[in-house]
Amino acid sequence: MATTALPPPGELEEAPSPSAERSRKSSAALREQIAKARAAVKKPIAMEPEVVEDEPCSPVTVVHDGFDFGLEPLVDDPFNQNRSDKSQAKVLQQRAEAGRTSGNWAESMDLTRLVAADNEFEVIDDAAFPDVDPEALADSEEGAGNIFGGLEMIDFHGNKLCALPAGLRRLRMLTSLNLVIAQISGLRDLKLANNCLSGALPSAFFELEHLETLDLRSNKITEFPTDVAKLTRLRILNIGDNAFAALPVEALAKLPLTELVARSNKLTGTLIDADSRAPGNSIALPALHQITLSMNRLQGLPDVSSWTSLVTLSADENSIPEIPDGFPRLERLRHADFSSNDIRVIPRGLAHG
Repeated sequence: MATTALPPPGELEEAPSPSAERSRKSSAALREQIAKARAAVKKPIAMEPEVVEDEPCSPVTVVHDGFDFGLEPLVDDPFNQNRSDKSQAKVLQQRAEAGRTSGNWAESMDLTRLVAADNEFEVIDDAAFPDVDPEALADSEEGAGNIFGGLEMIDFHGNKLCALPAGLRRLRMLTSLNLVIAQISGLRDLKLANNCLSGALPSAFFELEHLETLDLRSNKITEFPTDVAKLTRLRILNIGDNAFAALPVEALAKLPLTELVARSNKLTGTLIDADSRAPGNSIALPALHQITLSMNRLQGLPDVSSWTSLVTLSADENSIPEIPDGFPRLERLRHADFSSNDIRVIPRGLAHG
């Protein structure tokens, strides 16, 4: 029987192809990298010991109320109450910058007091106190807001002011204004309307020898001293809406008054004081252009024949029973109002005029 010789076992396997050999080597390399990574994670990290220098210990001392361990407080001002000058200056700078950019300086700076006493101010620029509604000023894109809009107190006494800016009336928070009126010797125009002035007018007002306009309407003033004769340049006097029962007309006659407004007071009689030394029932007011005596309690008017420059006479809402003497001789008169009085007869001369 014939026999067939078999090849050795190793000869039955075919030799691996080149691509299979490369794949095997790549897998082996990947397994090696993974093994190294795992070994690195398990290996403890060697930490270098931190070297701490020994500090000398402060001795413990006994004090009257316990023990002093020599420990300094970590924070001297834990609540930030003792601010340094540098920190305050930085805060002010930040607020000033915010005021310039936001347009509302008053809210950014919290400026409530302005003291500029005992200086040489003669004029306060209207731009510092603009006579504009604060809300309109804040909404303006071009304006920088009212710098002093939040002021509660102003002190300008001891200066040489000749006028006051009208914008002061826009300071809604203002409760204290110190000007010492008598020291403003050059003041020509003084307007204090719509305030709470009461009683007799202070004598300081009558030291303003250059005053030309005095507006005191809408207050609660009751008395006008004869010192008003010192205001030798006064041309316009408005005392309407007060509580005057009489006026020093004889003293007023010494002034170059062109306009006198005394409406809505408590004036009685014939306008002339009971103690007046004026001859007859007349008072000379030759420069007067306008007089307003409406809404009082007058029972008559003095002889007006010397009021030769008079253009407007308003005496409505009184208790005047007749047209005053001298009225027909007022050649420049253009407007006269005697409505709501007790007049019953028109003078014969006036009817034929």
